[in-house]
Amino acid sequence: MTLTTREKCAIAISNAMILYSYAMKNGESMEQKSIIDVIIKNIPQELKTALSMELIDDVLQFTTNSHMELS
Repeated sequence: MTLTTREKCAIAISNAMILYSYAMKNGESMEQKSIIDVIIKNIPQELKTALSMELIDDVLQFTTNSHMELS
């Protein structure tokens, strides 16, 4: 099964969120960068057609409401 462009974009958004969180955790100055800026900067060009605020909101909401535990 091949991932759709929207699914690939959601994965890229999630990855950018991880980069942002990691930078914040490590004390890097992110004062002038929002998570949206980081997402837009890190999405590959071929996925930008699927990028929308609705998709970003969906990914943010899903990850915020999902409680994952490492085993």
